[in-house]
This record gives sequence, structure tokens and C-alpha cells, in this order.
Amino acid sequence: MFSLFLFILALVHTLPTSAEVSNEVRNCTCGFYDSQTGELFTDSIIAYFNETTRLPKDFIAEKWSRGYAKDWNALYREAADPANIRLNNSKSLQLLVQPSTEDHLVVGASLRTTRRDIQHGSFRALIKSPVRNKRGSAATMMWQYNETETTELSIMSTNKNSEAWVGTFVNHEFTTRNLGMNYTQLLEEPAANRNYTTMGGGLVNGSVDPWDYVEYRIDWTTDFINFYIGGNLTRQVLHKDNTGMPSVPSAFFFKHWSSGNQFSMEGPPARESVAEIGWIRMFFNSSSMNVDAREDFIARCPQPGGLPCSMDDIALRGSTSYSDVATESWKQTPPKSVRHMPTLWISISCVTCSALLLIHTFLRRIIPKINTDIHKPASVSPSISTMNPSEANAYVGESNDTSSNSSSKSIHKHGSADDLAIEKLEPNTGSPSLGGSTPKDGLSRHNSRIDHLAGLTAVCSLFVTLMHFGLTFVPAMVIPGAPYHQKSEYWAQKIIGPFLLNQMWLGVFFTTSARFLSAPYLRKGKIDDIAKAAVRRTPRLMIPVASIALIEYFLIDVGATSYLQYIPSLTWSTWPYVTRYQNFGQYVSEILELTFLIPNAVPHITLHFCTGVLWTIAVQLQGTWLVLLGVIVVYEIKTPWKRMCFYAFCLVNHWYAQSWGTYLWIGLILTDLDVSYDWKTYLHSRPRAYYPVMLFFCMCVATGFAVNLVPNWVEGLNINFATIERNIHPQPSTGERLGNTAQAGYPSYYEPRVNGLLFAGGMQAIVELSTSIQWLLSTPPFLIFFPHVFTIYLLHGLVFWTWGSWLMVFLAGRGFTYGINVIIVGVTSYGLLLLSLPIVTPLIEALGKDVTALVWMTAQEKSPPRRRTLFPFPEDIFTGRELNKLPGKEEADVETGQGKRTEGNGTLSSSHARDKGKAREKVEEHELHAFSTDERVTRISTS
Repeated sequence: MFSLFLFILALVHTLPTSAEVSNEVRNCTCGFYDSQTGELFTDSIIAYFNETTRLPKDFIAEKWSRGYAKDWNALYREAADPANIRLNNSKSLQLLVQPSTEDHLVVGASLRTTRRDIQHGSFRALIKSPVRNKRGSAATMMWQYNETETTELSIMSTNKNSEAWVGTFVNHEFTTRNLGMNYTQLLEEPAANRNYTTMGGGLVNGSVDPWDYVEYRIDWTTDFINFYIGGNLTRQVLHKDNTGMPSVPSAFFFKHWSSGNQFSMEGPPARESVAEIGWIRMFFNSSSMNVDAREDFIARCPQPGGLPCSMDDIALRGSTSYSDVATESWKQTPPKSVRHMPTLWISISCVTCSALLLIHTFLRRIIPKINTDIHKPASVSPSISTMNPSEANAYVGESNDTSSNSSSKSIHKHGSADDLAIEKLEPNTGSPSLGGSTPKDGLSRHNSRIDHLAGLTAVCSLFVTLMHFGLTFVPAMVIPGAPYHQKSEYWAQKIIGPFLLNQMWLGVFFTTSARFLSAPYLRKGKIDDIAKAAVRRTPRLMIPVASIALIEYFLIDVGATSYLQYIPSLTWSTWPYVTRYQNFGQYVSEILELTFLIPNAVPHITLHFCTGVLWTIAVQLQGTWLVLLGVIVVYEIKTPWKRMCFYAFCLVNHWYAQSWGTYLWIGLILTDLDVSYDWKTYLHSRPRAYYPVMLFFCMCVATGFAVNLVPNWVEGLNINFATIERNIHPQPSTGERLGNTAQAGYPSYYEPRVNGLLFAGGMQAIVELSTSIQWLLSTPPFLIFFPHVFTIYLLHGLVFWTWGSWLMVFLAGRGFTYGINVIIVGVTSYGLLLLSLPIVTPLIEALGKDVTALVWMTAQEKSPPRRRTLFPFPEDIFTGRELNKLPGKEEADVETGQGKRTEGNGTLSSSHARDKGKAREKVEEHELHAFSTDERVTRISTS
């Protein structure tokens, strides 16, 4: 009887309460109060999906499909369909994700609140993780206005169960693991109900099972954002530490989705994947509450904690009423201010003036050249650039007197030679030497024996840009096994990729560089040539690099590469990535790091420079010292077989140490064979030796290609030659064979490979020995690009990742197919790159060549003698004056009267008279020397 009495009493007590809350919480007129946090909110949305057979009116099942996603690692596009939202027989609300379509579209489920006026609140939901063993997806509860106003909690199953985790992010943060908790950690640590009591999801041992139902919670106020998992506060973001914290009103979302992001949920599922929601309880403030309603609320509810309903009351149901204004998206009224207009117009005026001046300068440079070409005799060939005037001159040889004189005149005209300088063709009536190429018009440049090297460098630079274009926009054409949009990409990778779209062409830059650094010293044996190369090399490369990096710093900072983040979902390539500098000091630090970095370390500047090609600059700079020191040693080894043994020793050790120095030693060997032993003349005069040697180098090139080609065509071959070769090398820190360590596997892009070495050495030798190939590479179509090689190297990535990325997103948003999109992007990107070359190259040359010439001039000339502070006035110009004394006073009055000097004491004339003998001769000699130096600098600047 007593038990029955208690039951009736409890029933009578709860009936009024149930009647109040079931009628859309109408009687909670003073809001909702959290006794644990002390927060008070005015509105609520409460839904238990085991108590309903239809979706409450407070939520909208969304239907949409995105043409692209803004995510560095999203290989799949998102879509949502109401058909993927199901009520599971009054048990839960199921959110489904379907397998990807052929065009990488993943259709999931998205649930949005009808209200869009949610501003601050406590959002709680009982969610069951996506199922196990079906590849990765994410069940997400999030408040979002735009990418900079976002609060997200994502439950991510991932491809491996051991890697599943819960991530918590604010304002589009990168999905790093330190911003969440692993499922294993949640299972093993007794963390449930540590910070507040949950309504479900906890285990008896005090932990939570993230694979089952768990209560997740986000508390968002003006001061902080707190994330809770099973009653445990796992992350707190304070407004004082993050001034950009979300603040504007918007809707709240629940969705199940997958983008294939390898750093978050991975996936997508290969079969239908399900996440479930048991209930949703949200308490929040409304931005649509007007001033009168707010004042009425304050007057009606003065005591928080008394009249408001408790957020922990499990009997609450329904939602508070709202007007149509609450369903409208919030829009910020743009400020009407004219304060920035003067600055804007000044900037526009400056940009316009700069553009007009550049166009004027360009026309002034072009028109005289056109007029000259019109009046030029037909037998004179057009201007073509050369490679390395001074170093190339030493390489040409002394047998061709006319060529040497022409080269000397060119060098004198420009003040200093350089390995990337732009020079003009000069008439040459001398006969070409063996191995050279003779143009059909009978004219040759002063260093036409190396025109083919200029053409080879231009070809390599174009192939490298093509590879980077493929990695950015058509990865299946470059990367074996990558998913392809069209079958043509697959066949391009099989047929073209192994030959043109790979790292091997980079090695030619290093072998060619070694040739021009070492040739002058091998020919003359003058240490001046070593000093000249050592002094000039670093500023010649680093000044243009620092300048273009500074331009990219500005462009990236203003958002010129912002569209690059959209294209992975279109191209299915995660290769392109660039980020902003934190400050200017970081830029300066990374430029200095690049100057002194020792390969194979990768400079940090590659993360802030388009395409990241600057790692090769470190190889070039450090390789300079290797080549210059190596050629000194080689020059002193007079016995040929000893010299070859030294080369072999260096090659083997550099290869074993995975050093790019192997490429440089190959270039040094080829230079030595030509300059010291004249192997071209020897082989061309002996066909029986020439053809076996050519066959050997052709086999080297073929072997380099075969390493890439064989795995592409031999099905079932589980052998990767690059991996096998890499695993032979030692681990730098321990000396252990890499194959026995955790670092075993395919080599990184910045690590040298033996097939690349075989290709670079073989290709360089074939070009040196074959007159037919030399003639082909010396033709204008190849040489025209050579003056712009450095510009193409530094600029192509910027064009691809700014203009190219924007255009691809623009065309994709307008329904262009992928193939047409790529063709338009490719043609316009290369067209823009070519149009920029005549403008940018002179700037780069001015920064690199001219400054380097002045650096070398100041380095080789003696400093002027030290002069007196008062030169040319006498040293006693102030102390030698006779002081005037007033009558009857001992003090000197220097303000009245005129000073009197004794005859010949301290006067200007007497001072000049004393300047005689050796001292006077030294002064006159220095003045004459300074005059001649100034005159020479003036002549260099004028020329």
C-alpha cells in the first residue's frame, strides 16, 4: 500500500509538469538555466527521435550538390539527399552516406535547423558513431555561418578502427589530431561525467564507448567555446586568446558525410554507412529578439535560477515559438564610410601610372629593335641569347681566335659575364670546330659550341613545368595508379609519363651547372676563376629568388592563391599546397636558411612558394662549393688513371650517401674529358670507339627510362626499382640500412635516384658527342627560351596556382566538363606565362646579373687609402687660429674681431705646401684611380 501511495503521489506531481513542457515549453517563459555553468538562454529546440515517426518542423532535410569543396585534402565532392535521412522505427534518426560515384561525388545526409537566428547556446546530442569496417566518414554537429565563423564537432570512423577519433574545430582549423581525442583514449580513460552529468552514453567503469551512443555537447558563449565528450571537457577556446571566435547568428547542422580527407575521416565508404542520432537538446539565444522583447524578458525574469526551466530536466519537449524573421539568413549591413576612399584612389592612380610606365618602357625597348631588324641585311641572323658568356668563353677554346675576340668584346661590354646572362649573336666567319654546329646562313655565335647546352636547359625547364602542371591539374598523367577522370589520362601516364613527366630531367640542370663552374679553371688553372665563381654564384641566384619570393609573399597574403584550396576536389590531386608567412621575419629567416641549407634537407620556404621548386636552389648553392673544391683537387692530379680512380671514389661515396653531389661529379667528369682530354676529337676520329661509347650512354638513358616504364606495363610486377635502390642506402642518424628501418619505402621527391643519375649523365654525354642533336638543340625554337629559363623556373608555379586555380574553379562552377576545363586552363596559363617573360626576365637579369657584376668588381679591387676626416682641408683648420684678446682681459673673445694666423701656420696654402713627397703622390694616385674606376662603372652602366 505504501508503494502504491508513493506511485500515485509521484504521478500526480509529474502530470502538471508534463503538461507544461509537452505544449512547446510554453511555460518556460524565463528561459533555460544551467546550474553547473550558470548560463541562461532564452530559446530551445528539443527532439527525441524515439518518440516520433516524422521529422520535427524545427529541422529541414537538405538537398544539395557541390561542384567543388574548399579543402586541401578533399578528393571527393559532397552532396546531400533527404532520402538518406531515415527514422528507424521510432528508435533513432539515421543519417546515411552512400558510396562514391565515378566522378567522386559522395551523397550523404544533412539536417539543418529551420531557425537561422541561433547566437550562443548549449547544444547537446546523443549520437552513435558511423559503423565500423566500412571505410571512413564523419558524423558532424556544427554551427556554421561561413568558413571563418564555424564551430564543429566531428565523430570520424576513418579507414582503420584504431585511428578513429573525435575532432573539435573552430573557424576552419586544420584537422590535426591534437584538436581531438582518439576512440581508444575515450575507451580506456575514465572520463565520463567528469565535468557534468550526462543523460546517456556512459559505461559502468566511468568511460565512454565512442562506437555506441555518446552524448556530445558544445557550449558557445561570448567568452569561450567548450567541447564535451560524454560529460568530459576535452577542449576550451577562449575569446581572449582567439579574437576571431564565431559571433554572428546562423543555423545549426547535423550531417553525415565524407570527402576522402586523409587527415580527418579518410574514406569514403565502399558500402552504405550509417550514423544515428538518439535525441537533440539545444538551448540558445536568438538574434531576432527585438529590444522590446528583450526588455520584457529582463523585467519578467529578474532572478536567474529561480523561474527559468532547468536544462537538465529530462521531461522537456518541443521548442519555443519563433517568427518568420528567425528563419532568414543573417546579413551584415556594410559600413558606409568614405575614410578609405582617398587611399583607394591613390592606390589606383599609382597602379595606373606604374602600368603605363612599364608599357612605355616595353615599347621603347621593342620599337628600336623592330626598326633595326627592318634595316638589317638579310644575311644577319636574329638575336638569340647565350649561356654563360665568360665561363662559356673559357670552355670554347683558344683555337678559334675570332670567337674568342668576339666573346671578349661581349664580356667587356657587359662588365661581367654570367651563367644566365642574355647576350646577342655576333657574326663569326671562322670555321667551326669538331662537335660544334654551324647555322645554315654561315653565321655563328661567339660561343656556338655550347648553344646545344642552352637548348638542352630550355627543354628541361619546359618539361619540368609540364610535370608541375600535371601534378596540379591532371595527377593521373604523372602519378601511377592515381584515379583518372578520362581514359586518356591513364594512357598518357603509361606512354608519356615515364619519358617526360618525372624527376629525371632535373638532374640535367645540375650536370650542366657543374660544367660551367669548372671549365674555366680546368682550361687555365687560374685561381681567379674559382674566386670569381665563388663570389658571384650566391648573389646571382639568391637575389632573384628573394625578389620573386617577396612578390609571392605579397600575392599569397592578399589571397591570390585562395582558389588553390578548391581544386583538389576537382583534380583529385593533393599535391599543390601553399600557406602564408606568419610575419616578415619568417620570410627573412627562410631566405637565409635557403642560402646555407645543406641538402637533402628541404627548406621551409617551399611551403610558402608556389610549386616548392626552391629546394633545388640549395642543391645548386652547396654544389657550387663541392665543384669548386673538387676541380682544384682534380687539376692537381696529373696522371689520368689516378684522376679517374678519384672520380670513381667520389661517385660511389656520394651515391651511397644519397647526395646530389653525384650529379655534380658526373658534370665535372664530362667537363674534364672535354677540356683536358679533348675526347670529342678523339672519338670522332675513331668510329670504332665512337659508336660503342654512344651505345653505352644510350643504354644508360634507356635504363633510366626503363625503371619508370617497366612497372607501368608489366602487370602483377610487385617490384619497384626506386624503392629497392633507396632501401640500400644508410639511415643518416644511425647508419642502419634504410630497408631495415621505419623509413623504408619509396623515395621522396627531393632524394636523388640512380635512374635519374644514369639518365642525366647519359643524356649530357649524348648531347656532347652527337652533332645532329647539337644542331637540333641549337635551333631558334629552343634557344629563344633560354634567356628566360630562370624566369620560367621561378614564375610558372605562381601562374598555375593563381590564374590556373581560379580559372578551373570558375569554369567548373559553370558546368564545363573536366577535359575542356583542363585544356582551357593549360592554354591560357602557358600563354600568360609566355607573355610575362619579356617583362619579368629583364627585371630578374637586372637584379641578378648587374648586381653580381658590381659585387665581383668590389671584391677584386683594392679599397681606397684612408683619408683624413677634414680632407682636403688642413687638419688645424679650427685649432690653428690665433685667438683675439680684449684689452685688460686674459680670456679670449672668439666672437669679435677676425682671427689672425701666423705666416705659414695652419693656412690652406701652407697645408697644400706640406702635402708633398710620397704622401702627396699617394693622394694623387688614388684620385686618378678613383676617376678611372668611376669612369669604368659609368661605361658598364651605359652599355
